Amino acid sequence: MRNLFFKRGKGQSTIVSHSLIVMFAVIFLLIIITTMNSIKEDYSNFVLNITAKEICSLVKSSSEKIYQPVSNSINPNKTEEMGYVIVNLPSKIGSKNYKISFANETIQIKTSDNQFTCKVGLNTTFSGTSSGGLTKIVWNYGNGTNEIQIKNA
Repeated sequence: MRNLFFKRGKGQSTIVSHSLIVMFAVIFLLIIITTMNSIKEDYSNFVLNITAKEICSLVKSSSEKIYQPVSNSINPNKTEEMGYVIVNLPSKIGSKNYKISFANETIQIKTSDNQFTCKVGLNTTFSGTSSGGLTKIVWNYGNGTNEIQIKNA
């Protein structure tokens, strides 16, 4: 009789032990999910920075390839397209939509929460915007003015 008493009186309820196991499993799962989301956000920002630098470099080098100083003997009365390059930019960077534009001798890449700029060292005016994909970079010349324009192709 004594053995029966110790079995019932000293044991822990199975509901309490299962509840503790479920609680620790949920806490462990929340820790894993939070850590993975943090790693994903850090990786996304890293990819965003690297890709923005690559796009700046590509657009800058494309602009430099098509632009050539014009001699004074060429002076068209109207603006003419002197050359262009079509580049295939990514449609998204870091899983975010973006817009690329020229502003005051700089290339600006804007996402919903970030902005990147890089300087272009050409003696010309810049204009236009693109949202990625097939993009046309055009060099226009007329009336003594140079303009490099970016637009969706």
